[in-house]
Amino acid sequence: MLSRRMAWMCGDVPPGLVAILVVVMLTLATSTARYASAWAHELPLWQRAVRLAPEKPRVLNNLGVALAAQGRLVEARTWFERAHTAGHSPRRPAWDRVEGERTSRANLKAVDALLAGLKR
Repeated sequence: MLSRRMAWMCGDVPPGLVAILVVVMLTLATSTARYASAWAHELPLWQRAVRLAPEKPRVLNNLGVALAAQGRLVEARTWFERAHTAGHSPRRPAWDRVEGERTSRANLKAVDALLAGLKR
């Protein structure tokens, strides 16, 4: 019965080729599901982005924002400092340097104010 169904779906395609295609499809589906899980939450998304682009100010800054949103201000400050440093890199395009400098500076001020408020 199963062989008749496969014959109807696949026509004259050899069963071995169908099996290979099924394995390929399952492999790709698993890979896609694993990759998509990185997008489920903000922190793993930006951690992955930092691994892929460790010198981009925007990526470093956004990881700091994700950490700050979780209340991890000291860690966030470290990433804002890294973004600030990366914003001064002559290897970055001018627009990226400006954006990295401005945003990271503003975030450093904000997190310093929050940390100062917590110390009181």
